Amino acid sequence: MQTAVVGRKGVLSYRLNLEDFPANARAYAYFAEIEDLNKNESRKFKLKQPYIADYSNAVVNIAENANGSYTLYEPSYMNVTLEFVLSFSFVMTPDSTRGPLLNALEISKYVEIAEKTDKQDCKF
Repeated sequence: MQTAVVGRKGVLSYRLNLEDFPANARAYAYFAEIEDLNKNESRKFKLKQPYIADYSNAVVNIAENANGSYTLYEPSYMNVTLEFVLSFSFVMTPDSTRGPLLNALEISKYVEIAEKTDKQDCKF
């Protein structure tokens, strides 16, 4: 987690085409501070997604949650309802001195597993 995209102007915006994804999924965001911040600096931001106020309430503060630079902080959002085209942003809070940062993003879909096992799967 030594590289990241950093929003220098206070915002990181994304638009993802999620065709073929089911309605419910799990999303992971990976954050690790890659810059040495001074004592008077902070990096705090919120996830903003239209029509989902609950996700917009939580403030991401990497230094506080990850306990140091280059240490992973991995919040996840379970049972996220995904739209065909997902638009979201990470927006810096008013009390932050640095823009948002994102190391990686992962979206997993639930796959139904058949009840019966194929005979070829049971070779001993």
